[in-house]
Amino acid sequence: MKKYIKNLKITENDNFNLVLNYFLFLRLCTFATLRVIFHAKPQRNYFSQMGLRVFSHTKPQRYMFNSFGRFFQEFRIISFRIILPLLFFIVLFFSTGCDEIESPYRKGNVQFIDTTNKILLEEFTGAYCGNCPDGAAKAHLLDSLYPGKFILLSIHAGYYATPNKTFTYDFRTPAGDSIFNSIMSIKEIVFPSAMFNRIGVNKNGGLIPSQWDALVGQLIFNDTVIATIDLAPSFTSTDSSISVKANIKYWEAGSNNQTLVVQILEDSIVQMQKWYGHTPENIPDYVHNNVLRASITPAFGAQITTDAMIMKGSKYEKNLKYTIPKGKDWRINKLKIVAYILDYGKTNSILQAEEMKLIE
Repeated sequence: MKKYIKNLKITENDNFNLVLNYFLFLRLCTFATLRVIFHAKPQRNYFSQMGLRVFSHTKPQRYMFNSFGRFFQEFRIISFRIILPLLFFIVLFFSTGCDEIESPYRKGNVQFIDTTNKILLEEFTGAYCGNCPDGAAKAHLLDSLYPGKFILLSIHAGYYATPNKTFTYDFRTPAGDSIFNSIMSIKEIVFPSAMFNRIGVNKNGGLIPSQWDALVGQLIFNDTVIATIDLAPSFTSTDSSISVKANIKYWEAGSNNQTLVVQILEDSIVQMQKWYGHTPENIPDYVHNNVLRASITPAFGAQITTDAMIMKGSKYEKNLKYTIPKGKDWRINKLKIVAYILDYGKTNSILQAEEMKLIE
């Protein structure tokens, strides 16, 4: 139920309206109660003007009560004994209930911190890996099936990413090579393959597409949020620099081995790609998306804190800067910033990830 609370907005005016509605309802109930208690032998009478069946006196009268004075006395007694205590509990409920929501939401003008437990899907690929476009298509399918849950990242590394006479463009990066080699040291990578939050990476390395569904089924409904990352990137054209402010908050306890990785991705790069079963097989205008361009931090991240332990509720702010090297053909309006928290040296899994366009 808590996952839906963030879509609920209750203001003081709403509280007042709710209480007023309850008061009107209780007043109607009081009238009916007084009618039964203080008037014996009720009988049915039809009021033609209203078209409703109501109780009335044995002798038809125009008003429900014999006199205004008696009505006021009876209503005052019922008000003090029934209505006021009920109103007290109603006001108490609505005024204190919202304060007890223990969810990581930002207070203010309904501006919430995104607390989705996101999945970073890192796919190893290469320009002349003929099966890799099928892997990319499946990754995009998962992203469309679970909106806002996946962050896609394509790492061009290894044999199939090495440029040659036909595939001349070089997508490789030092960070991508480091990640690729660390996985290759565990298990040989078959292209295409992917990691999902690097779960089980210490044992399995990357997973081929036929193995993805089983792991996705386990991860997709995991609502445990260890931490959240709030990104604020900016670009300065005078020196071609990218600045990123990352605010991290831990909703559960962490440890000081955990690192923050911040990377730069680019969408819509049109270059050559081999695709088995496609005509032509070597596609000159294939669109490459979510391509790793560089890592602002070291490939396996920068330590979040040197404290012995990260306590629940701890907050950290990291300010990073990267200058785009001269001669790069990157398009600023297609760049994205991806950040993730890595449980480095232990499980080597990713605890949380976030992405944001460099320029909205």
